[in-house]
Formats: sequence, C-alpha cells, structure tokens
Amino acid sequence: MKLFIKKYSSFFILIVFTIILLFAYYGEILLHPNNYFFTNNDDGMKNYYTYAYFIKNGDFSTNFNGMNYPYGEHLQFTDCQPFLAFIVKSFPFLSKNSIGVMNFFMIISLFFTCLLLYLILKKLKINSLLAVFASIAITALAPQLYRLTGHFGLSYSFFIPLTLYLIINYFEAKKRIIWLLLLVLNNLFWFYTHAYLGLMCTMFQSLYFGIEYFWNFKTNYKKISNYLFPIIIVLFPLIIFRLFLFLTDTHDARIENPSGFFGYAAELDDIFIPHYPHPIYLFLEKYSPIVPNLKWEAWSYVGLTTIVVLIFSLIKLIIKIIKKDRENLLSNKTLSIIVISAVFLLLFALSIPFRQLPFLLDWFPFIKQFRATGRFTWFFFFAISIFSIFTINNIFNSLIKSNKKILAYFLIIIALLLYILEGSVYHNYVSQEIKKSENYFNTKLISKDIKEGITNIDISKYQAIIALPFYHTGSETFGIPSKKEISKISMIISYYTGMKMVNSMLSRTSIYESKNIISLISPDYYDKKIKNDINSKKPFLLICSNEDLSQYEQKILNKSNLIYKNKSLSLYSLSYKKLFQNSAQEEINYFEKKKNNLFLKQNFYVSDTLNFLYYNNFDNKKSNFVFRGAGAFEITKPLNKVFVDFPPNTFDTKKEYTASIWMYNNLDDALNKWLRFMVLEYDAQNNKWIELFCLPEYCGIIKDNWSLVELDFKIKNTNNSVSIVVKAKQEILYVDELLIREKNNAIYKVLKKNSDNKTLELFKNNHQIIINK
Repeated sequence: MKLFIKKYSSFFILIVFTIILLFAYYGEILLHPNNYFFTNNDDGMKNYYTYAYFIKNGDFSTNFNGMNYPYGEHLQFTDCQPFLAFIVKSFPFLSKNSIGVMNFFMIISLFFTCLLLYLILKKLKINSLLAVFASIAITALAPQLYRLTGHFGLSYSFFIPLTLYLIINYFEAKKRIIWLLLLVLNNLFWFYTHAYLGLMCTMFQSLYFGIEYFWNFKTNYKKISNYLFPIIIVLFPLIIFRLFLFLTDTHDARIENPSGFFGYAAELDDIFIPHYPHPIYLFLEKYSPIVPNLKWEAWSYVGLTTIVVLIFSLIKLIIKIIKKDRENLLSNKTLSIIVISAVFLLLFALSIPFRQLPFLLDWFPFIKQFRATGRFTWFFFFAISIFSIFTINNIFNSLIKSNKKILAYFLIIIALLLYILEGSVYHNYVSQEIKKSENYFNTKLISKDIKEGITNIDISKYQAIIALPFYHTGSETFGIPSKKEISKISMIISYYTGMKMVNSMLSRTSIYESKNIISLISPDYYDKKIKNDINSKKPFLLICSNEDLSQYEQKILNKSNLIYKNKSLSLYSLSYKKLFQNSAQEEINYFEKKKNNLFLKQNFYVSDTLNFLYYNNFDNKKSNFVFRGAGAFEITKPLNKVFVDFPPNTFDTKKEYTASIWMYNNLDDALNKWLRFMVLEYDAQNNKWIELFCLPEYCGIIKDNWSLVELDFKIKNTNNSVSIVVKAKQEILYVDELLIREKNNAIYKVLKKNSDNKTLELFKNNHQIIINK
C-alpha cells in the first residue's frame, strides 16, 4: 500500500490541484452547466443551435435540416460536433440537457489536458513534483482556451497531448498493434468532432513518422511494419473520413477556393507576444508606437518562461556549434522529433512556403480548404512548452548535483509561477465572459417575449421559417450577413418548434443552393428558381426583429399578414403564392400610368432632369458574357479598375446617391476573393483617400447568372474628386450596365415593345423587368 501511495502520490496531487483550480475558475459552470451559453455571438449561437437542434429535432441521418431549407446541409459542415451529437442524441437523459453536456465536456477537457501532459512529462523522466505543476502551468496557457467563446469544436485542448501520448507509447511498445488501433480511433474521433482537429493530428503524425523513420533508417527500412503501420495510422482515418463525405454528402458545388488562406495565417508575434488581456499586451497597445497586430485565429502565446528558455537554448546551441561539440546536442530523441515535427507544422501555420510560392496552392488545391492555418500553431505551443519544462528539469538536476539547491528550487518556482500567473489572466477573463449569457435552449431561461411568440405559432400551418432581416452565409459567393438579434431569435424559435429555416449560417454551403435561396429576397419581377425545389405549398412563417430592413425585405413583409407582435419580435404569415408571384406586369403598368409625368434625359425617363445621372452600358466593349445590349466590360488581372472619374463639384454633400452595376456570377470564385465595388473620394487638400465599398458576394439581387451590386453613398466634401472602382483578386471579371443616380430619383427606359406598342421589357433603376409571354 505504501509503495502504491509513493508511486502515485504525485498523480493524486495533480488531480486534487487541477480539480481545485477548475472549480476556482469554472465551479459555477461545472455545477450548473445547462444554465449557460458560453457566448451568444454569431458563431457561438450557431454552433449551439446546430448541435442542439439535431439532438432535439433531427433524425440519425447525416443531413441537417434546421437551416438552408429546402436543401438542408451535411452534418459535418454545421460545426455541431457530430460524434458528440450522435452520442447525446442516443441517450434521452443526456439529450434533455444537451447544452450542459457540451459545456461540461469543454471545461473538463482542461482536466484531461493536465493529466495527459503529466503522463508525457513522466515519460520524459521529468521530476514528479515538477511534472505536476508544469502540466498545470502549460494547461493554464493552452491557446485553445479562447475557443470556449465560440468555436466549441476546437476547444478540446487535450487532443494534442493525447496524440503525443499515444505516439510515444506506440514507439515504446514491443507489440504496437494496440497503440496503432488507438491512434486510428483517435484520429477518427477528432475528424468527427471537427475536421481541423483530425487534419492537425494526421499532419503531425505524418511528420513524426517520417522524421523518426529517417532518424533510425538503418533499422526501420528492414521491417515492413515500419512502413505499413504509419500509413494505416495516417491514411486510413483520412480515407474513411473522405469516403464518408463522398457517400453521404448530397450537396454539390461547394466553393473550391475559400478566402482567407493568407489572411488567417500566423505570424511570429502571435506566438511570442501575449494577446489581450495580458498586461504586456495592454501596455504595448497603450504606449508602443507599433501596436501588435495579433490574429485571433493564431493566438498561441508560449509564455515568458518558454521564451527565456528558448533564448538560453539557442545561445547554448550556438556555443556548441562553434565548439563543434555534437555530444548531447539532441539529448532526447522522442522530444527532439516532437519539436522538429511541430516546427514543420509551424511553418505551415506561417504559410511557408505558400506565401513565397503561391502557385503551390494551385498544385495542391485541397490545402486551401483548410484556410485557418493559424490554428496549426497549437502543436508548436505544446511541443515547445514541453521542451521548456524538459530543459528546466535538466538545469534543476544540474544545480542539485552542484549543491545549489536554493537556486534550483528558486528557478523552478519562478518558471512555473510565470506560466501560472500569465495563464490566470486569460482564465480570469474567459471564466467571466462565458457566464454572461443564459442558455436560451433551457425552457426555464427563455425570455418572456420569445416564449409568448412561440405559443402563438401553429406549427402545422407552415413549411419553414424566413427570418427578416434576412441572413444566409456560408458559400462565400452568395450571402447576406446576419444581424445579431434576428439570428438569435430565429434560432431559438426554430429549436423549440422544430421548424426548418430558409436562413443559414454555415460553412462551405453549396453555391447553387445559396444562389437559389438568396434570390428569394430579389424583387418579385425576377423569377426564383428555388420554387422548383420546394414541394410544399404551405405558407412561410416570417420572424422579424426590430432591426432595419432593406427595401427588398420590406416589400416581402408588406405582402405578409401579421399574426403576433411584442416589443422584441413580430410574426407574419406569407403565402406561397404571394412569395413567388411575379410582379413584372404590375411594375410595367405602374410605369405606363406614370410615364406622362416623367421627363426625358439621356434617353431615360426621369422624375427630375436636374438630378444627377451617369450611365455606361459598355456596348463598345467586347465580352464573352453580356447582361444586356451589345457588349460588357471584361476585366483581367490586375483587377484594379477605375470605371469613371468625376471632377470636384460633381456631387452634392446634402444628397445621397446610388451606384449600381451588374456582375457575372457563374464562374468559379466569381464574387468572392475580397471582390469590392468601391466609391473612392480623393481629398486633395489633405492628400488622402476616403473609401466606401460593398462586397458583391453580399448582394441580394440575382437574375440568372448576374448579380446587381448596389452601393449607396454620400460624399464628404464637394471639392473632392470621386472615382467608381472595382478591386479584386480574380483572374477575370465581367461587368455590365453601370448606373449612378440620386437615390430618390426613379429612372426608367423602355427596352422592348410588342407589335401593339406595349412595353415588354423595362429598365428601372438598373433593374431589368421582363414580361415572359
């Protein structure tokens, strides 16, 4: 018994200290996990919703039906943590508290991180007591902590220590088959939790196995299992995951080039400079002439202790190289391979060599699908932190042997204290942040207004929800960003009622599906192809917040019937017939009645000839694609094109203007890649540009393969010159029909008549209204 206590005493000390610290910071959540949403921002709210909706209202298929009606979405693209969601859904006593289960596991993952780090440190023969507090210290600074505030599937920080621990045991074992199976299951588990976690595991393992193979080449090449087992561990989970998606994903035309590969890449300052709310960061932000530009996706601050150890180790390495002393240069093979592998992964996180050789992304396009490369710094954090503790342990042992015990213990205390103090800053902040929002999916905590709204909904009457202001994001080619209140309200009502939503807040959504859904809010005189994909003729339930609506959203609302209203939300019924009723004839009839009161200007009918009007149909340009007329503007790289320059005193500061242009949307990456339609105002007196822009991917007006991009603007100073510009990174862009007008000035032009002199095609404020007969 005494031997048992002596052997495992440090492990029990670790458990006790870890539990105490977890309860000190997160005790309220651990005791009442079902009372909280760790965040109610867009990503966090959506990730809670997709997970909880699937458990409460979904079936056991892989298609999630809560959003993107009538198509739904593959479960893997919803960030709902499919593995956990399936487990919780299988057990009714868990499913009733699904949010609490997820919250509990996210917090308790810190506990497993500590335990696994301790086991790794003991494998590296670290002093037991040092291993106890070092594992707590490293966990305190673990970079995934901030994923608790939104990216829940990425918050499980123990996935890296677990992977390291399994690899170490795999190479230590005489019979490796058990550890092989555990590594395969580990990779599969993380793929079905979040694809990024699975990819990080397999990439790290590929590097580790490759380096280890060449490290021990003389013995490795002789045995077939040294080839076969690593291939199974790395490729088998990857193939299974890809095959699973291939067989179960029914949604075509996902984006091939998601934006942000370089935008979300890490920089070295993300690793060696502390981030908010660390005191050093706040000091630099306030007093430094160069404010750190740290990227949230890449936050992996390693801590002052590790930085000092790295500097010390680098100096020591240089001295050894100068003295040509190769002995003990790499004293621990396992740790050395871990660090080298993590460094290679760090290079990927830094977009090296892709930043220097961008054409490599075209050679390996699948890499672009994992655009948030800054996350790949996480392995480096753990590897270099373990290396730091290993180095401190060696220094400690050396000082003890030199009979410098006071200095040895002082060194350890300071080193660990720095880790824990720095980490406590982040845990103080996060532990408060994640308690600010109540669990909206807990019936005891739902707001009175939303509860009353739900009681006034007859679920059987409606086929789906349309939330206004409208939002639909994910395809990166067609989308409309959400406003906070409507996304929150609509998801809560969808969760409780089980109703499907036309709206969406997902990732890698089908471009075809997004295009069809976005067209719903286009004006009624445009045909809506989504009509062919909707089988039901039931009405739609419109949910409206008190946030501003666009003119097109307001017209949808005007066709609906109010069924309930309170200070937070309004509910309307919109019939299928009214939603899809074409208003082209009505618009043309209105013009015919109004025409005699209009005036001609530049061959247009206008309400006031004194109002500003600029129009370019680009009919003198040759193009493969034309929206209207004889030509269109075909723009090739570099896509930085000025359409027109206006001299000073062209525009009035008291008036609001609208610039609009049609853009071809049926090419790969047609409207994404940071494409911007811009109004640039040049202040010559101060030599500065005033920039206003919109993103064409967020325009809601779609006619077949063209999108109408509209940008409202007011100038700051009449003495400034103004340019209308497009900027992008596309290879080619097609645009047509540029119109600039005063916003309140209606502009018409008859484009086509029949033999009875009746209008068949009408130009209205750059819209095209056609009677199909």
